[in-house]
Amino acid sequence: MKTEVTLAIVSAVVALVSAGFAYKSEGRVARLTATHEREMVLLSAELTSQHERELTLLQDKLKQQHERQTPYLEEQMRLYLEAVEVAAEITFPSKSSDLDSLKTRFWQLYWGPLAVVEDQQVINAMVGYGNALKGNPEGGEVLRRHAIALAHACRDSLTKLWVINLGEFDEVTKDTQPQ
Repeated sequence: MKTEVTLAIVSAVVALVSAGFAYKSEGRVARLTATHEREMVLLSAELTSQHERELTLLQDKLKQQHERQTPYLEEQMRLYLEAVEVAAEITFPSKSSDLDSLKTRFWQLYWGPLAVVEDQQVINAMVGYGNALKGNPEGGEVLRRHAIALAHACRDSLTKLWVINLGEFDEVTKDTQPQ
């Protein structure tokens, strides 16, 4: 009987110790979970704040880039439109058109300011129109085709300016990364 009582006491002590460990473990787990949750909230807030700073830097950089490019782009558009208008007037002159002055202005644009702002597609179209003008000084179908090709090349060149180039975007974002 003494053995049974001893065994019962030992079992009771083991049960109490186990319950105590379980209670302490649950408390630790609860504390660890709460700490982990607080750390996750803080980390999330920190990352959100960092992303907001990076986004602000990126927006500022893009705005500055746009402001620097605006005068160039406005001049490019003005010259493109002038070249297209001159080519159209040479190709379809009005009764009051001074063809010699228009042709002179075309060649001035060709050899001068347009060369500063044109892309390869517009260069090719200007060369094509210039060659057609030399070969067909009186106009005709060949000159008309080159006039519309020039207008389309200018349009396409201007359209490219409104499309985001991800390569440029990647370059901008590289500069905003913290060192």
